[in-house]
Amino acid sequence: MRKIKDNSKFNSAHQNMLSAVVTFATNAANIAITQSIAAFLAIINALKVKLDDIIKIQGDINNPVTGVADQKELAKNTLVQTSILIMHSVYAYAMKNNNAELAAKMNVSKSKMERMKDSVLTGTVDAAIANVTEVLANLVAYNIDQDLLDAWKGKLKNFTDMVSDPKIAHDGIDVFRNKLQDLLRASVILMYNEADTVAMQYKLNNIDYYRGYRKARKLQPLVKHTKLRILVTTEQGMPVNGIIVTQDKSSNYIVTDINGRADLYIQIPKGTEIATNGIYSFTLSKDTMNIKTGDIEIKKGSTVTKNFVWNENNFEIPDAPAAVEKELVLVNK
Repeated sequence: MRKIKDNSKFNSAHQNMLSAVVTFATNAANIAITQSIAAFLAIINALKVKLDDIIKIQGDINNPVTGVADQKELAKNTLVQTSILIMHSVYAYAMKNNNAELAAKMNVSKSKMERMKDSVLTGTVDAAIANVTEVLANLVAYNIDQDLLDAWKGKLKNFTDMVSDPKIAHDGIDVFRNKLQDLLRASVILMYNEADTVAMQYKLNNIDYYRGYRKARKLQPLVKHTKLRILVTTEQGMPVNGIIVTQDKSSNYIVTDINGRADLYIQIPKGTEIATNGIYSFTLSKDTMNIKTGDIEIKKGSTVTKNFVWNENNFEIPDAPAAVEKELVLVNK
């Protein structure tokens, strides 16, 4: 049995190894042999469950710092848009009824609100809500009612919570990271201390299967700084998380985060060199839908960015030429 140190850390290379073993053991060519030893099949099924759990949380931890910042920016934009919609309507009401004081309080431009510091914005909106509440009964003709006011208050609270204690969001991401480490640790221990031991039985009757298992079982290095960057959005421009991006002919994959983004570092077999101008292909999948990217050239040490549009029926690749950006980043918009 192999001893795993208490401070050992696990990464996507370990996750890819586990995925490769499960894929090997459950593919159509090998499943009958896998089933011939019930104990080994049970281990493979347990690993598959753990990998499914890993995939569920992977999208939440791909880019945590950017994710938190993007959530805050989205909350701010939503608050500003809602505030302007209501305040301008109330401004029109105030002007019609010669209420100069209320009109002055409601006469704030969208650009000015966007430039406000967080504390100033929250104070401005809070005061505006109080002023609108005083005349709410008179705003029916302007489609402003209690439900809309409550929704406005909710958007303010959402933004205020992010501003007042942003550490909560980061702590939440840390919880996911720790959970991922726990899952990877448990999976690797299961692989080293049980799967490897039981798999020895295949050496007697099916040496080719055993060799295939050991090949899938090897850790494959990830080539850093050579990667595919993915952005998946809906037709309305909203990010789509949970999209699995797989490097074809490998066990290398990643899942888009809450911002629809994922960076997949290119994987190459151990002992080989990555080509200066490597050609790779990838598959995007969600539920029963998938799309092939086709061949993509990724230069050594560079990043290629591809944008995809997803709806409930299929994926689409926006038909636009790629543009070369700084640091050899290719963007397909």
